[in-house]
Amino acid sequence: MNLQYRMILDYTARVERLHLGKHPMKLTVDVANYIQHHMSEPITAEKIAEELFLSRPYLSRKFKEETGESQMDFILKEKRRKPNASSAIRINP
Repeated sequence: MNLQYRMILDYTARVERLHLGKHPMKLTVDVANYIQHHMSEPITAEKIAEELFLSRPYLSRKFKEETGESQMDFILKEKRRKPNASSAIRINP
């Protein structure tokens, strides 16, 4: 399987996991992409919000509304799903 095909499969699988019977918002897809691209680094809600030029409370609220789970729950789930990404997870309330 070539790299481009695997990338497309990975992307569609991530979007599928976010899908709750409606089309995911761009914001939710951006968060998922950030997490996927930074799996080997410590990930915090603050870093994601800063990268997307949003406040942490706003981003957290919108992500939870769209996906039904918190960003940290999503990050933990993704990191468990990809065991090769051994990295630190920092949870800041």
